[in-house]
Amino acid sequence: MHNGVILHAQEVSRAQDVKEMQMKNDNHIRNIFRHGDRTPFESYPTNLYQESDWPQGYGQLTTLGIQQQYELGQYLRERCGYFLSIDYKREEIFVLSTDYDRTIMSAQATLAGLYPPTGGQIWNPQILWQPIPVHTVPQSPDYLHSPIPGCPRYDRIQNETIKSKIFQEVLQPYMPPISPTPLLFTSPSPRNSL
Repeated sequence: MHNGVILHAQEVSRAQDVKEMQMKNDNHIRNIFRHGDRTPFESYPTNLYQESDWPQGYGQLTTLGIQQQYELGQYLRERCGYFLSIDYKREEIFVLSTDYDRTIMSAQATLAGLYPPTGGQIWNPQILWQPIPVHTVPQSPDYLHSPIPGCPRYDRIQNETIKSKIFQEVLQPYMPPISPTPLLFTSPSPRNSL
């Protein structure tokens, strides 16, 4: 995973429904996901849309991406709600994100959908949102989420994958009539990591 979010939730001590009782054998949920829809990282010189055309610039979360992540939080609430308290409790959940704006914002939007404030957690009735900590790992070195830049083994495996018949068959319909850029054959850098 190059850029993403890890959401780790501890089991709560409630036994209110059958689903929860069935889950008693598990004591945590770990959810790993990528960021929502984002703007491109770069463009070609003759493209009509350049970085200044994107409200937040290249490589940033879009409003669609924010909506996607918010809906993911709502989905997680529906799917795992029996496992979590209705109200946010810091001892129940730990969120770790790569240190990129788009992934931190994705985590925040997901948490907004997962934990809409209720009762005493509503600090402003006009803003139904509450701050929930999102922890980060520095971009460099981020060994948790990204391969080591310039790692010969990573580069070798990536090159073997890219040159494999099955990869080429899948890629071919999307390739322009020119050869792939060198970026496809090197370890990702913070600028071109997905």
